[in-house]
Amino acid sequence: MLHAFNQKNVRRVLMHVRSDHKIGKDEDGVTSMVFTPLAFMSAKAAAAVALEISGPTLADAFQGRTPCAHHIQLWPEGLRDRSWAETDRQTRCEPDFLLRFDFEAGPQVVLVGEVKWDWNVSSDHIQTEIDRQRRAVAAHYPDATAMVMVAITKYRLRATLANVVERTWVQLHGAANALRTRDPQAAEGRWGALVGEFLTRAEQIDFQGFTLTNEVSTPNEPVFWRETT
Repeated sequence: MLHAFNQKNVRRVLMHVRSDHKIGKDEDGVTSMVFTPLAFMSAKAAAAVALEISGPTLADAFQGRTPCAHHIQLWPEGLRDRSWAETDRQTRCEPDFLLRFDFEAGPQVVLVGEVKWDWNVSSDHIQTEIDRQRRAVAAHYPDATAMVMVAITKYRLRATLANVVERTWVQLHGAANALRTRDPQAAEGRWGALVGEFLTRAEQIDFQGFTLTNEVSTPNEPVFWRETT
């Protein structure tokens, strides 16, 4: 939660009993808890997390390359695009995270993320928000010719977004579990364990099948009622 603590003045997360608690604080805190650790990983580990979340779209942008460096910004400053009111006036534009990957050869790849926690917003709203971010990032990072946009929401969107990777928090829980299972000792595996535990507590759980605590013995009698004559 380092970025949320420093940049957004977040002091607690998911504690609705406090009068000073706001949904936006939850969203900022969750964003930071999930993505701040990537700042302290190697480029390879951060790429493993990003690829597990974003899937083939980001893999295609990598073009088989392995990143040699990366940089993540939460709520990056200085981005502007035309206002929501569809005027020529430029207003602030703030993605929730911007993750840039550098390679030995070829263009940078930028993953831009919009995170929603308790907000149940429309597909049109998110599409407009992400389109503004896409234009603003393209203007600010002209070398990042490969850009992938991802939206992470608690609720599934009613309409498919254009040129956006859509994920729910439940799906992100599944990605975290996959990384934890694949290599528990790697940085991305430890990230998966911690994020998976947090999302489990937040009840954003990917279905993993049923687990029986005790072995079920074979019954001696039929288990279904049958009429006898």
